[in-house]
Amino acid sequence: PSNVLTNSPPPPPLSGLTFEAESGAITPPFYINGTVVQQDLLTGSVDGGRASYQFTVTNAGIYTVSVMVNAPSGESDSLFVSVNMEPTDANIWDIPVTNGIEERTVQWRDVPGLKFTLPAAQHTLIVRGREAGVQIDRITVKLLTVTPPTPIPGRPPAPTQLRTSEVAPRRRDIGWTSELTATT
Repeated sequence: PSNVLTNSPPPPPLSGLTFEAESGAITPPFYINGTVVQQDLLTGSVDGGRASYQFTVTNAGIYTVSVMVNAPSGESDSLFVSVNMEPTDANIWDIPVTNGIEERTVQWRDVPGLKFTLPAAQHTLIVRGREAGVQIDRITVKLLTVTPPTPIPGRPPAPTQLRTSEVAPRRRDIGWTSELTATT
């Protein structure tokens, strides 16, 4: 009932941006098969199915991309993936074989622990088909580390280690530390 109050905490905030694979712009030979996107033939980085997803980052930082994916065998376990550019042959994601749909973090063959440094702006995740039978489902862009804003040239950095001390009843000394100088 609406007159009952609870003290349960609010749900935790989302740690990233999440969207369903079928919500993107999908082109053949990719197709939507229920709640997954897949293709049924082996292709290259330019002729594979294309799925693109627009997302907006509000905090500049370092991000990873993870996908709920089904990679059922060694012959059905790779895609091309990139952010803000068309994937090339260098952007092959060899997916560890799954037992049904499982979460996997995107990596490129030569880049284990792949991370994307993204400014606060709109971005595009692009997935291209490679091997037949790989199925992609939910996609999550996860924030790992916030990048501090770049100081504006000509402005001093914000003071740190701010301290005050009472010298007289109506007088206080204020001091701080700055990257330029220390002042008291």
